[in-house]
Amino acid sequence: MTRTKALGASLQVYDDREKVWKRRYGEGDVDLLIGEVTEISLNSDRRRRIYLAPGAYLMAEIADGEAKITGQGKVGCIVLGNKLTQRLAGEAIKKAGGRMNEEIMRSIFVDAGEKTASVSKDYAVFTAGSRQADPMAALIALLKEDCEKSGWRLCGQCGRQ
Repeated sequence: MTRTKALGASLQVYDDREKVWKRRYGEGDVDLLIGEVTEISLNSDRRRRIYLAPGAYLMAEIADGEAKITGQGKVGCIVLGNKLTQRLAGEAIKKAGGRMNEEIMRSIFVDAGEKTASVSKDYAVFTAGSRQADPMAALIALLKEDCEKSGWRLCGQCGRQ
């Protein structure tokens, strides 16, 4: 906080803001997950989003009204956070033989929450159980829908890399 004051900046952290949510999408109303971290300043509004479906993920950066895909691929489980959180999660996933479930996820949050301030003691575990025939296409369509709804312009290619 001293550095923040020295720079004449304001830093606010909101623990009560919903950072992960489920969205129903497509035929059969399949649950997809979206996670978001937001940075807002006087000059900028920046979001980093991850869209998840069983078997696929899509990462996007939204800054000042423009959205850009920054990562995509196949995945069974993804853990974002600081290096300690990622290391603890990696160890737990390896110990479980790569088979994740809610109990293992909760143990990762408890362990990381005891060892780093970047993991809140209050958390929620979401799962998306149904598979899409083409999960990446569903995620791209969801991003496009969010862009249209929010007035963001999608930059660059939106196809598979």
